[in-house]
This record gives sequence, structure tokens and C-alpha cells, in this order.
Amino acid sequence: MPSTEAVAGWTRSGRPRIHDLAIRGTADTLRRNRPSRNVESKSQQFRSSTGDAPSPDLQQIVRRVVAKIAAERIVKNANPAAPAPVASATAARTIVDAAAIAELADQSTLEVQGDAIVTPMAADMARERNIKIQFVAGDDRMLTIAIGADHGGYLLKAALATWLRASGHRVLDFGTGDAAPCDYPDFALAVARAVASGAARFGIMIDGAGIGSSMAANRVRGVLAALCNDPDAARNAREHNFANMLTMGARKTTDAQAREIVAAFLTTPEGEERHARRVRKIRDLDRIR
Repeated sequence: MPSTEAVAGWTRSGRPRIHDLAIRGTADTLRRNRPSRNVESKSQQFRSSTGDAPSPDLQQIVRRVVAKIAAERIVKNANPAAPAPVASATAARTIVDAAAIAELADQSTLEVQGDAIVTPMAADMARERNIKIQFVAGDDRMLTIAIGADHGGYLLKAALATWLRASGHRVLDFGTGDAAPCDYPDFALAVARAVASGAARFGIMIDGAGIGSSMAANRVRGVLAALCNDPDAARNAREHNFANMLTMGARKTTDAQAREIVAAFLTTPEGEERHARRVRKIRDLDRIR
């Protein structure tokens, strides 16, 4: 058992402290046991120690991990001063988190920029405390809009995305981009998740009729998707139902009609308290799933 004096400082004989020796011993051990650069040699070591060959799945996992580490080292050594990439979709955008909501009084209203990110926890806390998050879109502020479509709606999606960007909005395009047959729930889910996470203020999804995409999107907590095939329905969906995702049927609308629907949806504010009370009851249904 080493003495307290030996552990805390130098021994009387002038030898190094015990924990210094331990550090050196650990370093020596690490050098002796440094992972081999050759994945096959690791497999051979495994066979020697256990008597069994590693499974093909394990070998494949080891190869992937080693290859990834090697690639990361190559990139880092090639440009060590390169800064970490920043996602352009979230640059210079306001983030509303649970801490910001906690500072507000119950039943109050918080106005934020149209492209602000509201975290899921913040959105849940705001609903529980009847705090209204009001997104403000002015001439100098743009909205972030997630958009998607299946093979039946990709042409209309492309036209709307171009129009929205020309109007000054940020567009997150989740595909698809051609007429190859695909499944609308996959794209509706991607758009809905962007809305639910706060990455996008609104979502737009287009398939042949718009019905299936609405069903799929409404399975995502925090999303209120509405099928609208005319501007009146779009205004109603926003004012009365606080919809944050619009679905449309490409077979039901022309490009010009779709622009009118989207414009009505994006510019109509959420309605008064009597509507908010009813929407809260809709959102509460997420808890019974």
C-alpha cells in the first residue's frame, strides 16, 4: 500500500511519483496495443484470442469504421484550417427553444420572424401554456418552405418552387424530381418532419389528388396538414384550423390556380381565440396515439 507521501509528491528516495509511473505505464501499454492498420491482421488477432473467426458482418463493420477514420484523417490533414460547414438553411435564423417559452406568461403571444426555428419542445410547451407563437412575414422577411411531390406532382412542384424563390422565400425541396413512379408517403413524411422540427415554417406537398399526402403528413406530431384545392379552403385552413402544411392534387389544379392557393395559405394569419381553443383540442389528440 503506497504511502500518502508517495502518492502526493516525490518519494524520499527522489523517485517519480506513483501516478507519474502509472501514466507512463499506460502510455507504454497504448503503444504496444495500438490498432493495426491492416483490418485482416485484426481478424487474425481475433482468431488467435478466441479460436473463432469473426462473422462476415463483423468484418464488414470493422472495414467501414477503419475506412471512415482514414478518410477523416486524410481530409483533416489536407486542410486542417478549414472551418466546420454551416447549414445555410439555418444561418442567421432565430431559434425559439423551451427556455425562451419558459420566460413568457401563460396565454401570451410571441412574435417571431417568419423563418424562425421553433424547437419541438418549445412548441409543446407553448401549446400546454396557451402561448401563441405568431410568425410575422414582412417585405423584408422571407419564409422557409418545405416542398415535396411524387411523380404525379413533380412538375407542379418545380413550378411552385421557382415561383416561391422568385418571391424571396427560402425553399427546401425534398423531391421527387422526375416522372419515375414513387410513393407519396415518403415525400409527405419528409416535408412534414421539416415542419414539425421547425426547419421549415410551412410545408407544401403535391401528389395526384392530395388526399393521401394529407393523411400521411397528419401522422407526424405537430403537423396540421390540410388538402386545399381552392384559395377559400386555404384561407379557412389557416384562419380556422391553423394549418402549417398544405397538400394539393396536381390533377385538380393548374399552375395559376396552385399559385393562388399557395398565396392565400401563406398570407392568411391564424384566427382568434375561439379557433385556437379548438385547434388545441386537435393537437391534444397526439397524446392518445
